[in-house]
Amino acid sequence: MSIYQTFLMLAREQDESTGYVFPNKALTEIAKKIPTTAADLRRIVKSEY
Repeated sequence: MSIYQTFLMLAREQDESTGYVFPNKALTEIAKKIPTTAADLRRIVKSEY
């Protein structure tokens, strides 16, 4: 499952837009840092947004 598909699923579950669930800036940071574990991804998201 791609990152976008994951955020789309979360957005649908929360009845929100994908941009609200995960801003484009956060996606850009993920693309730059390329986390290899879920913990790395959480650190990026929590530290930036």
